[in-house]
Amino acid sequence: MDLSKFRPGDWLLLAGAAVMLIFGLALDWSTDGGLSGDNAFNYFFTGGLSWLLVVGAGIVAVLLALDAIKPGATPWPALLVLGTGLATILMFIRLLLGGRDDFGRGPGMWVAFLAAVAAFAGAFLNFTQSGGTLSDLTDIDRMRDAFKGPDGNSTPPPPPPPPRSTAPPPPPA
Repeated sequence: MDLSKFRPGDWLLLAGAAVMLIFGLALDWSTDGGLSGDNAFNYFFTGGLSWLLVVGAGIVAVLLALDAIKPGATPWPALLVLGTGLATILMFIRLLLGGRDDFGRGPGMWVAFLAAVAAFAGAFLNFTQSGGTLSDLTDIDRMRDAFKGPDGNSTPPPPPPPPRSTAPPPPPA
């Protein structure tokens, strides 16, 4: 594994994803005098979905940095910004809503919010380093065109034909 391929944005995105992966589940998301025990998936729409988006973005960032996923026609930097941005917004909403019933906001909720912010910052840094601008994210036509292949077609090319097999030679007599 060549760690020199990781850019600063990759490290920031990976750190946010790792913190979300571990502490988003290990720390309590709400408090009530020490009685809690809940995590991201007790608040699925705001917490669980954020957890999935940030951890998934971290996995994609690692695969892109290691060239396990080829950039190709998929605009990965823009998708990572949109995914981590959505996760950050959902976590902010979770902080505004607080915990269940009369429970307060626990350390897990705060750490998960900071992890989502870090992942978004890393994704945005990578996006700008790859030549993207903020106006690229707001232009729907440009986003749609980013998914089209180099020939302007949105459907992938057909797979190559299978190699022709030849019959083995007859056994010697």
